[in-house]
Amino acid sequence: MKILLRTPLDSTSGFGRDGIGLLSALLLQDRLHLIDVEPTVVKTPLPKQIADLFAYEKSDYYDMEIHHINPGGAFIDPTTTDRSGYKVLWTMWEWDTIPETVHNFEDMRTFIPLYDHIIVYTEQSAEALRNAGMLRP
Repeated sequence: MKILLRTPLDSTSGFGRDGIGLLSALLLQDRLHLIDVEPTVVKTPLPKQIADLFAYEKSDYYDMEIHHINPGGAFIDPTTTDRSGYKVLWTMWEWDTIPETVHNFEDMRTFIPLYDHIIVYTEQSAEALRNAGMLRP
């Protein structure tokens, strides 16, 4: 299974640290050959083996595309819709509500329902997305 992972890679955000941790775990399992990475943010230093991932040619097709991002950054680029058969949003929304005043609220309402699967850390996070009308039944 070939996976495209979109994630920030830095040491200052929870998403960035989780992204590095995930890739480090895959590196230890010798499974990085199954992953292409399109970082949304890169801050050095990165482990050399992870930085080396960016030197490889990207695939034209992925079995799965994982967007490991803040839900305010959710998007599905119409120019790449044929690139992946299955799209996953992996997010760490930590509030119990999503107020309409939050940055990119309308984008979230537009794009989040287009994902095939959404990974959240708590039922409270899922309830917040559900109450904001961003999850399909």
